[in-house]
Amino acid sequence: NHHGPLQLVQQSEQEDGHLAEATCLWIEALRSRGVLPPTMKQLCVARLSVGLEKEVFEWRDVEIPTPNSDQLLVRVAAATLSHSDIEMLRCLHDTSSQETFPWVGEGSGTVVAAGSLVVSGQSLIGKRVAFMGTQTGTFAEFAACNAAATFLLPENVPVVDGCAFATNPFTAVAIMQIALKKGGAFISTAGASALGKMLVRTCARNKVLMIAIVRNEEEQQILYSLGAKDVFVFPWDRTNTLVEEQNRCRSEIQSAVVQAKCMIAFDFVGGAMTGILLSVLPNGGKVYASGNMPGDFVKCLDTKDFIKRGKSIVGLSLERFSEKIGLAGMIKAGNLIAKHLNEDFQTDFVDFGILDVEDLAYHACIERLDTSANIRIIMPSYLGSTMFIERSLDGENQSKPAGEEWWESLTNVASQYQFKETVEDRLYRR
Repeated sequence: NHHGPLQLVQQSEQEDGHLAEATCLWIEALRSRGVLPPTMKQLCVARLSVGLEKEVFEWRDVEIPTPNSDQLLVRVAAATLSHSDIEMLRCLHDTSSQETFPWVGEGSGTVVAAGSLVVSGQSLIGKRVAFMGTQTGTFAEFAACNAAATFLLPENVPVVDGCAFATNPFTAVAIMQIALKKGGAFISTAGASALGKMLVRTCARNKVLMIAIVRNEEEQQILYSLGAKDVFVFPWDRTNTLVEEQNRCRSEIQSAVVQAKCMIAFDFVGGAMTGILLSVLPNGGKVYASGNMPGDFVKCLDTKDFIKRGKSIVGLSLERFSEKIGLAGMIKAGNLIAKHLNEDFQTDFVDFGILDVEDLAYHACIERLDTSANIRIIMPSYLGSTMFIERSLDGENQSKPAGEEWWESLTNVASQYQFKETVEDRLYRR
């Protein structure tokens, strides 16, 4: 049971057609026995206003997706809201269209059905998995997930913890592999986010030196408490920061870069920070860009860095990383993450219920919060709502509320789970 991406088998066109028909019949059988309801709730994003206002987010009744031949149907237990999800909203937003689209992110859950090309697909039914990048939406009762972006969870990991199994841990592994090939030192602007904390721990295990850049003293102390050595406060998000202070910070960072013989930086901030990082690196230095928190263009670039000093900026994406290391490399990385998920790759969650999502998304978009994968949305299947727990794959079918009644029952279940704090309290509690 490896923990890399699930694999596909090669079938002839005729064989694939027969197996695809079998998958459809399996889905219909689940529906007829009451294991699957006819429709599901799905959080959709409406492209309505430039400011991404609160009314953009709404719950809709949609058909439960039937997985394609290379997909799994997963009953969602938990999902995460990260900064990259917010960036996705900004990129996809189109004021000329009134269409809606599901919110896509990272999640975890239990396999209900498997497509015809998934290796040992039927044996995966009932297994707990992590997934990312589903086009049917993460904040939904069910998700159709590509096998290549789905990972079996270790037995000792609760299914709701699996929603942070993929993006941040695999990014940390990618950074470690690059850093070890580039001299064993790097700059990071991940701060004290979930990824930033993972990098501190993985650096200690791999004997890699990280020069961390954070926004304030509080984040600095968090990383120091985890064992980080070089942590510099650079208040890039404060518009009133004096030029003298920024120059002092830049000088301190550059001194650390020289001492560590650092040649690379990983930028999760973007905007002016990308150019600043490039300026402190020596000749031939490289910045890996993987974020744009201010929602702004890259700034502070000196063309002489490219022309005379041989520096460069490249993108860092999990898709390209996975293509580069191949299936064997991804399986090896997945097994490493599974082994140390409760250590190096541990995530500290702040939990929300599904009914919080609209307000949560609103605050994340409007206020442009520094959200990360430590914000976890607990879905109804885990809370024990009548939608899921009372119906099982062995054919037992107990009564379920009809129409909007189940939504009211969900409200009751969620209210028992909720913290007394408001959404705003939890968002701004660091």
